[in-house]
Amino acid sequence: MTYIKKPLKIVLAVFIALVVSMLLFVLSFFINHNFLINHHLTQEFKDIIKSESEIEIIQSKSVRGKLNGNGNGINYFGTVLVKANSDEDLKKLLTKLDEEFETVGYAIQSGEQVNNRLIEHVNLEYDENLSNDETYYSIYYFNASNKYSYPFDIRGH
Repeated sequence: MTYIKKPLKIVLAVFIALVVSMLLFVLSFFINHNFLINHHLTQEFKDIIKSESEIEIIQSKSVRGKLNGNGNGINYFGTVLVKANSDEDLKKLLTKLDEEFETVGYAIQSGEQVNNRLIEHVNLEYDENLSNDETYYSIYYFNASNKYSYPFDIRGH
């Protein structure tokens, strides 16, 4: 029977705890990495919209993962519910957004459900109750990939 001295047991326990902590830290970085990319894209999207003073942001939603089609890969989708004075304001805004994002577009929003062909595998809903007296628009972006994405994220499979 092996006899291990008490100080050696303490050192071994500290070493094991340190290794486990480092592994958890590394795993949490990769798990949160694609979340941070999605958050950054959505924030950039909203900042460009905010720069247009004629457009009022009501709410935003975003999602990452395998959003449509088959195969593997992380996709990023974000949508912002807005009130705008005219279609011309929206078209001007879309021109700016199109320079920064892979796919952008807008649709008249009726109801809380976000209906978009780009997100087949996910259901998104706005939390806001929409008034029937006003016209709301859903402006969206879709990025099929990002060079900084962590490819082993389980959401992309």
